[in-house]
Amino acid sequence: MSWRNEHFCCVGKTYHFCCVGKTYHFCCVGEMNIFAGPCPPLSSPDDDLTVHIGDRHVTVSAHWLMFVSQMVRGMLSADMKEKQQRTISLDGLGINMEQFTGGHFHRVLQASIFSESEKCARPSQVGRLLSAIVSVSSGRVVGYYQGNRALTSAQAKKLTHLILAFSVPDAQGNLSPLTSVQAQALTTGKSANSALKVLIAIGGGNGLDGADIDWQFPTVNDKANYVSFLRELNMALPSGALLSIAWAASAFYLDPGFDLAGIATAVDFINVMCYNFYGGWSTESTGPNSALYQGANADPSDSLNTNWTIVYHLTKMSDPEKLNLGVPFYGKYWNNVGAPLNGDDLWRQLGTYGTELPWRDLGNSFDLTKMTYHKTAKTPYIYDASSKIFLTFDNPQSLEDKVQYVASQKIGGTMIWAIDQDDDKLSLLNTVSK
Repeated sequence: MSWRNEHFCCVGKTYHFCCVGKTYHFCCVGEMNIFAGPCPPLSSPDDDLTVHIGDRHVTVSAHWLMFVSQMVRGMLSADMKEKQQRTISLDGLGINMEQFTGGHFHRVLQASIFSESEKCARPSQVGRLLSAIVSVSSGRVVGYYQGNRALTSAQAKKLTHLILAFSVPDAQGNLSPLTSVQAQALTTGKSANSALKVLIAIGGGNGLDGADIDWQFPTVNDKANYVSFLRELNMALPSGALLSIAWAASAFYLDPGFDLAGIATAVDFINVMCYNFYGGWSTESTGPNSALYQGANADPSDSLNTNWTIVYHLTKMSDPEKLNLGVPFYGKYWNNVGAPLNGDDLWRQLGTYGTELPWRDLGNSFDLTKMTYHKTAKTPYIYDASSKIFLTFDNPQSLEDKVQYVASQKIGGTMIWAIDQDDDKLSLLNTVSK
C-alpha cells in the first residue's frame, strides 16, 4: 500500500492528512497546519499489525501505528521486530476498540480535547484521533478446526478464536486428552498469534482458553435445564475462561429447545450455524446451503436463509455482539435433479442427494467458472443441464456479502465451519477476516 491523502471527521470538524514531498501535514480543513513532520516510510502488507482488544481486532499499518502512538511504539521492542511479530494485544490498558479506532471519539473529544475557543484538536491528541486504520475487521473471526489438515501460521493470524472439534465425553463424563493433531494446532496457533483464543468443542483443559458446547437439538424438556447447565458450567470454569455455544439455525429446533435470552446471559458468544438450510433431508426441492436472503417469489420458504435467522435472534436477545454468523467452507450437490420451481434454477425438483465437498476440492469436481450468482439470495450455485447436477456452495463473493451484513447488523462477528476446508491460498478465510 502507499500513503495517500486522507480525510477524517470528528465533532463536526474535518481533519486532513497528506504527504507533501517528505513532510506530512495535519490540519482542520480551511485552517492552518496544526501538526507537521517527516512522513512515515511507505508501508507494505508485511508491515501491518493486528491489534487485539478483548475478542476484537483491527489491522493497522505498523509504520504509522509506531509513528503516532507512544504507547504502542513502546510495546514494539527490538526483539518483537526481529521476530517479525505481527500481533499485539492492548488488553488491560484501559482502552476499548471504539476508542482505539476512533469510531466513537466524538463522544470523548468534545470534553477532553476541544475547548470552546479551539478550532482544532491539540497536536498531542492527533495521534489518538487518527489511528491510521487500514482495515477494520467485522469483529470475531471464529474458526472451527476438524484436524483434517495441519493448521498453518497464516490461518492462525487471521483468527480471533480457534475451536478444536471435537472432544466427546465418555460414559463417566470424562474428556479425552487432546489428540496430537489438536495439540499441534494449539501450539501453532498460539505461536503465530499470541492473542488467539483456543477452545475445545464440548470440553476444555490442557492450556486451552475455554469450551464450546455443541448441543444442537435439545427438546422442550431440556429448555430450562440447558440454561442452568450453562450458567453452572460458566461458574465452574477458571477465571477468564471463555464459554461459547453453537446451534442450528432452524426455528424448528430453536423454538422448542432454546431459551435464547437466557442462554445469552450465560455464555460469551453464540455461533449460529447459518448453513445446512437444505440437504439430504430436504423433501420438497433443492436449495441453497447458506443463502443470505430469501430468494424472492421462487423461494418456497421465508425462513431458510441467513437474514431470517439473524433477525430472529435479534428479536430474542438484547446483546447482538454475542452473535457470530456461521458460514460454510464447503458445498453440497444433488444428482438427477428435475425442473426448476417457478423458473428459478436455485430451487429444482429433487433428485438424489450426493454429498458435501470442502471448498478446496470443489474445483476438482466442478467447473467453478460456470457459477451463477443469485442476485436476490446472494449465493452462488452451478446447474449442469447435461449431467443434471446441482451444486450449492459459498465463495469469496458470497462471503464478502456476509461480512458486510455482519457489519450492518452490528453483530459480534463470523464463525467458520471449518477452516481446514479452505484452499492453500486461504481464499475464503482471507475474505472473512479482512
